[in-house]
Amino acid sequence: MKDKNGNEYEKLFGSNYHFMWSGNWWVEDSYVWFVAGAINILFCMDKENGSLIFAERIPSDRTVDLRLHPICLKQGDSIFCLPDRGEDIWRYYLGNHVWQRIQLENPKQERIICSNAWTVGGNIYIVAIGLGQILELNIETNCIENYYDLVQGNEGAIAGSVLVDDDIYVVGRRPARIYKFNIFNKEIRTYFL
Repeated sequence: MKDKNGNEYEKLFGSNYHFMWSGNWWVEDSYVWFVAGAINILFCMDKENGSLIFAERIPSDRTVDLRLHPICLKQGDSIFCLPDRGEDIWRYYLGNHVWQRIQLENPKQERIICSNAWTVGGNIYIVAIGLGQILELNIETNCIENYYDLVQGNEGAIAGSVLVDDDIYVVGRRPARIYKFNIFNKEIRTYFL
């Protein structure tokens, strides 16, 4: 199999190119953006004709690419690549083809595991399952403005999340509970099941 320039995919992407799985797809018009989870490369494909339009390696300095940044989110002229086993967020500017690293606070070096993200106003709200937090990323400044703790101490882990109107609902497990985070007043309520 070859790309539009006649290069063999295996030479471009390594031996794992056969296993193109990702954490999500960002679909916009006829384009599909995703990060290949095994090789940490951001892709764009034209879903109408199935052609590869774009492929760019995320410039992480980690030696193992597996599940570093498997979630992506497009906002304006940028693609944000969110970490699972990675330790930072990467922003790719489509206009000038430049990567920018956004650092995260993670003093315990936990696995971050970003699962869902939504853009509200000028910020991206990211559910980080591994950290037990919601991260608030300011798109204009490229900084994490706030870290909101959902899980306290040894309360257990969180599983899934959904945005409904102005609230992010996060499911906690062990013990079972639901966290409700309001985007505007930043209030967190816990409902025990």
